[in-house]
Amino acid sequence: ELGKAMGRYQSGNPEFLSENKLGFQAQVRIKRGVDPAEIKRRIRAMDLEARALDDQLGEIKQVFLVVDLLLTSFGLLSLLVATLGIANTLLMAITERTREIGVMKALGSTEESIRGLFALEASCIGFVGGAIGTIAAVVLGLAADLLILKLIVGMMGISYLPQCWLLNI
Repeated sequence: ELGKAMGRYQSGNPEFLSENKLGFQAQVRIKRGVDPAEIKRRIRAMDLEARALDDQLGEIKQVFLVVDLLLTSFGLLSLLVATLGIANTLLMAITERTREIGVMKALGSTEESIRGLFALEASCIGFVGGAIGTIAAVVLGLAADLLILKLIVGMMGISYLPQCWLLNI
């Protein structure tokens, strides 16, 4: 009773440690090989609240899912803008290269061969740009992954992480 009164006084909350709020926590450590879900189920069966690390990881995964969706939408928008940029560049290249097209026709090139030449040029520009973008995205993604992992490890004070976390590509 004295402990409850002191807790109410220190917290400034008259409801602190009342019958509805017990106000204590217990940390349960389980042995290796024991199913954490079973222990959590047993604790909840005693009408106690049980929170485990996997619950927090599930919430973190949901947050990252939303971030992934946002980044994916930005990526798709960037892809659309890049497509329009490539199309605009090629249209400008055609209008600026009318003299070259005239020379090609004068040398006996057909419209199909000229069209094929410009299609090949567009394909090469798109492929090289896509390859450079993909390589840059993978490198930056892995660097960000390692940086965030190190930040999380530093904040949580974990001294050891399994190697499989670093291979999550």
